[in-house]
Amino acid sequence: MQSIRTSKILSLLLAVAMVFTMLPMTAFAEDGGGTLGDSGGAASPGVLSSPGRAVTTELDFTSMGDTDNLATDGWKWVQSTKTLTLNGLDLSIDSDTVPAIKLPDGSAIVLGGSNNVTNSGGDGISCDGSLEISGSGKLTIDAEFGIYAENDVAISGGTVTVNDSWIGIYTNFGGVTIDGGTVTIDADYDGISADNVEISGGTVTIDVDDTGIDAHGNVTINGGTVKIDSYIFGILADNDFTISGGELTINADILGISADTGDVTIKGGKLTITAARFGISADTGNVTISGGSGTIHATAASGNELSVGALDSITTSNVSVKGWGSSGYTVASAISSYIYNAYTLSTFVDADNPDTPLVNIWFGKPDVTFTAQSSIDLQNPTDLVFVANDASPLAGYDFSTVKFTTLSDPNGGNWLYEPEVSYANGTLTIPKELLALHSAPSPAGGGKPPLTPGTYRAVIIFDAGSIGRFEYYADFNLTDGGTTPSRSSSSSSSSSSRDSTGTDHTAVSSYWIEVPEARGMAKSAKENMLDYARSHRATITGIRKSSLLVLAEAGLSYHHDVMANGAVQVRLYVDDPANATKDILVSGYIKGADVDRVKAHFEKWFTNKLRVIHFDQQEDFGQPVRIAALIDLTGMDTASLHFYSYDKATNTYRRIEKPAYWIDKNGYLHFTTEYAGEIIISDGELTKK
Repeated sequence: MQSIRTSKILSLLLAVAMVFTMLPMTAFAEDGGGTLGDSGGAASPGVLSSPGRAVTTELDFTSMGDTDNLATDGWKWVQSTKTLTLNGLDLSIDSDTVPAIKLPDGSAIVLGGSNNVTNSGGDGISCDGSLEISGSGKLTIDAEFGIYAENDVAISGGTVTVNDSWIGIYTNFGGVTIDGGTVTIDADYDGISADNVEISGGTVTIDVDDTGIDAHGNVTINGGTVKIDSYIFGILADNDFTISGGELTINADILGISADTGDVTIKGGKLTITAARFGISADTGNVTISGGSGTIHATAASGNELSVGALDSITTSNVSVKGWGSSGYTVASAISSYIYNAYTLSTFVDADNPDTPLVNIWFGKPDVTFTAQSSIDLQNPTDLVFVANDASPLAGYDFSTVKFTTLSDPNGGNWLYEPEVSYANGTLTIPKELLALHSAPSPAGGGKPPLTPGTYRAVIIFDAGSIGRFEYYADFNLTDGGTTPSRSSSSSSSSSSRDSTGTDHTAVSSYWIEVPEARGMAKSAKENMLDYARSHRATITGIRKSSLLVLAEAGLSYHHDVMANGAVQVRLYVDDPANATKDILVSGYIKGADVDRVKAHFEKWFTNKLRVIHFDQQEDFGQPVRIAALIDLTGMDTASLHFYSYDKATNTYRRIEKPAYWIDKNGYLHFTTEYAGEIIISDGELTKK
């Protein structure tokens, strides 16, 4: 095996030298349900997959013929295609001389079910050449080197987790490409070490003590979601680093992104870097920011760190860059040479204090969400207020105007920029007098068409200078004398609405995503190189079957989020919109009166510890959907959770047979259900009092 390279040490020493010279010094068995107050029962759970016996000797497939041990040991090998299928493998060895699994060049691993590979003394999976990993199952590896390959490693599907490793994925002479699946690495040294690393899709999470991604050549991010927590480098590329799409978040104790002998290019995607010393460093090259959006933040206490440093030049085009220096917010970030000792760097400086390197910068469109604070009764209007979840990224941009549009005519509507409209520190206020003027029976306010009851979209616009403008959208409801537009005639509709915390309030009509909006969502997803379309709203939200089919035609899945305090509370995933059978409501809540009432009702009859998730959709979703909920499971036995769907209309509940639940490290409970209504989560089988 090639020894771990030392070039990163030189890069680190250069970066640290620069800095310190600036310093002062389960699937479940089928089961029934019951009626509350009756004697219904539930069967005991089964297991998530069906693994065979534990395997305690290494598996060497380099000279093995066709072998099918799927039923007994959880693996099957086809020599002609060099395909290893895993479904329920439980392999554990302790050897520093042989890997747990050894594969020939050109092998493919197809994942099904849940699989575990452990080698306490050496490699988990070793390949003599190139290796591909795909499928829909899970693979968990505990080994010094999780995956080792002489040449390329390509991951396109499945859930691959490497725990307690020295290096998560290592290639000796090849690259690593990830365009699908979920990859999670916890390592003492590097997360991924390879010649070139390219990520175009999927979800990659890396938590390491040294370097998240260490490339002898280039690192390229074209799509997907990547999160790196590291002690030294987030990403170290010997040559170039480029991001053109996707979302990259780095938290590093020393340096976020370093290009050793090449350039750093940001031309798309969303980039968030928090680093103690350097956000971005091009040790010998250029830094170019021409698209995308994000923040770069240096955190050490001295105030002399660099957000961006380039030995050559920094270039920005087609983006707006704002910054904060040691003296606070600066109206315009300036690019300047910063000289100390033998180094002359290009960096961002505080425009109000050019001798101070800039600590924080924002570029591209600031990531801000505006939310309407309430519905408005046009007969007795109050001020209409929109509040930003975080106003700081908008500091220095001038509020321009606000426009009301109907969702059916997004290009029409009322322009409401008048002296009475005010914006300050993230709060936009439209006074009630202006609303009354615009809701008069005849056109008023300069010939503007009147506002009538319904669901509207506010387009909140800020001046972005030479690059144009930033638009933010917030939906709200106008009512007439306390009444609302009639609700959808769909039998799936709910009779109440609630805000993002799940608190009941005056009922408003459900908002439906129609085909034109779905087409816009699909276009936006493609432009941002995403494989899903996403919506998030504070009111009851539904999506039409026809809209789901539009997303399916575009090759997209669909997510809907219910937010609170800037965080997702409940996310609903429709992984295959092509299977849509009907219009569905997609909003769900973990708090509120509905949740409290149902929880109290079940606690009256059962001894279990319970949690409840309320969905506006009743009966079923028409196909299995995945749910992620930030629900507090404190005090519950999370190893034996049972899931039930409760129908309030008939006072009956039924067991969700295959929830396949799991809990991620951020505390989200994930499960699958076809049934809707109230989801009851109990620690163990429901037990009557």
